[in-house]
Amino acid sequence: MWFDTVYLTLPKGADVNNRDEQGFTPLHQASEFDNLEIIKYLIEKGADVNAKDNNGRNSLYYVLYNIVRFPSLDVVKCLVDKGIDINSKDNNGDNIFHNAAKFSDKELEHVLKKELSILDYLLEKGADVNTKNSKGFTPLHTAAQEGNMDMIKWFINIPSIDFYAKDNKGNTPIHVAIERDNLGVIKTLVGKKPDIVNARNKDGQTPLHIAIHSSNFAVVKYLVSKGADISAKYKDHAGHTFLHIIAYSSSGGLDIAEYLIEKGFDINAKDNDGYAPLHSATSSNNLDVIKFLIEKGANINIKDIGEETPLHMAVTDNNLNIMKCLIEKGADINVQDKERNTPLHKAVSDNHVDILRYLMEKGADINIKNRMGYTPLHIAVQKGNLDITKLLINIPNVDFYAKDKDGNIPLHVAIKKAQLEAVKLLIDKKPDIINAANNDYDTALHIAVNNNHVDAVKYLVEKGANVNAKGKNGYTPLYFAVRSSNAELVKYLVEKGANVNAKGKNGYTPLYFAVRSSNAELVKYLVEKGADIDARNNQYITPLIIAIVMPSSTSDIAKYLIDKYLLEKGDEKDDILRLAVRNSNFEVVKYIVEKGANVNSKDSKDYFGNTLLHLASGSASNLEMVKYLVEKGADTNAKNRKNKTPLELAQEECSNCKDVIDFLTENSTSHDVENTAEHPESHLEDVSISSSNTRGL
Repeated sequence: MWFDTVYLTLPKGADVNNRDEQGFTPLHQASEFDNLEIIKYLIEKGADVNAKDNNGRNSLYYVLYNIVRFPSLDVVKCLVDKGIDINSKDNNGDNIFHNAAKFSDKELEHVLKKELSILDYLLEKGADVNTKNSKGFTPLHTAAQEGNMDMIKWFINIPSIDFYAKDNKGNTPIHVAIERDNLGVIKTLVGKKPDIVNARNKDGQTPLHIAIHSSNFAVVKYLVSKGADISAKYKDHAGHTFLHIIAYSSSGGLDIAEYLIEKGFDINAKDNDGYAPLHSATSSNNLDVIKFLIEKGANINIKDIGEETPLHMAVTDNNLNIMKCLIEKGADINVQDKERNTPLHKAVSDNHVDILRYLMEKGADINIKNRMGYTPLHIAVQKGNLDITKLLINIPNVDFYAKDKDGNIPLHVAIKKAQLEAVKLLIDKKPDIINAANNDYDTALHIAVNNNHVDAVKYLVEKGANVNAKGKNGYTPLYFAVRSSNAELVKYLVEKGANVNAKGKNGYTPLYFAVRSSNAELVKYLVEKGADIDARNNQYITPLIIAIVMPSSTSDIAKYLIDKYLLEKGDEKDDILRLAVRNSNFEVVKYIVEKGANVNSKDSKDYFGNTLLHLASGSASNLEMVKYLVEKGADTNAKNRKNKTPLELAQEECSNCKDVIDFLTENSTSHDVENTAEHPESHLEDVSISSSNTRGL
């Protein structure tokens, strides 16, 4: 025997705490064989009573579960007296009571009695009977899971035992017992602690929820007989009642459902999403439960928080059989959800063709509108569902002119979404919709141009769309093409007869937009095609004025328009010069002076009689312009009607014009002026335009 080896080797210096491959020390081995003599000897020689093996177990475990299965209370007492930790846990977090719950020998009554006497002793010494392992199980949880009736009976008679302790999943021991379908354990626990029948886990589920989920009718009836509350108020944290669980289950449970309904359970109770059991059965494709619930009086048109009925759900899930069942049982085929979508809207949106056909056969309203004002046809063309579009447009009473909340008919929606094939289907079937307008008076062509859908534009024009139709703010499609700088569309529309001088309600022509967007190519093209550079809007502003008052980045456009203007209107260089000075456009000032404009001309409309130099001297940013005008002969001593020279005006009215003032001071010398006569009334408006004047462009 190895016991003899112990006596022989230890006096010769052997390590009393030496471990084998399993982490066993000699004390573990002595405890496994229940050898009190060797145990005492080893401890006397310094053995560590709390040493653990590779599984995290100390010697106490092996006393109770030794090879010979004759646990010795004397050995346990010896180890306890020597300081062994009676609450020690192994690597799974199990203490001595957890292990007792796992391994009690039900066949050897004498062994069980010894084991229980040891457990009584350890309990008396302070061993924790409610401690939890790594799964959150107390020893009572473990016994319930293992179906260890002997240990359960022992545990439940301990005054401090916690029947409501929750594991990591939030389950109490009775929840665990029900999950194992062990009616004997359930009865034992409830018999000792009746009120646990309504205990909740962390998901809000009672034992009855668990039993119903397992479709264990016997357990359900037992729990109800012992006071389990079957009212709809007993919901889990998702709001699921007992009937919801059955409705979601794939394992039947109709006998339980009938039992609950007979007991007065609310068949239409809703969960947190507003689902009634009928919704749950529908979403789970549980046809038998659906038929059962309807037969038992469930509201077939009941709505969830999104106001969807079971019929909406069946359509969304593309479940033709369930949809047929619901309709045959009386479901409202035109019922609307929160967004006012009917089942037909849903079928179209999800491209469920067979569902759609059946709904139409059963008389679903094909022109009913949702909250957006969309009919099913709007949705079909928006999604580009061509098969469904073909079905809908061939129904005699389909409304091609039905308007959504923005006044858009299906054609407009198809254009917006660039669904050209759908556009073709609509126009081929109903040609006269092509020039229909929405609430903004925009036609399909306006929308196509505004969205730069070139192919759609060409198709619409070929099919007879009015290229000069006036839409929002009186704009024609050409406005949108110019505003988006789409040269291809601009040229195409003009070639097809678009009026280059058409005015919107503010009097703007397309040329305004081309100038405003600094698009020299389009400006030149429109002018070549007859655009009027002198067309006045409602504020008497022309494209030329816009070009002059715009930043110098558009100077090429301004120069081009000036040349065209002078060619048409004659010698009005001075008018242009004054406008450029007023708006600080130095590039245009130089350009028009080089063309012969008089730097000393006056405008009869100027109340104060200011010369160009007066006007330029009023801004610090105009220093280079002031120098240029003086260089070109502007009279530095000319006086306005307040008898002020440009220098005096700058000193009086411009606090930050030091450089301008210094320059004029140095250059204010008397000299003859060839022409200081007032200029006759200008053809151009002498204005200074701010951003507010061009906001509508």
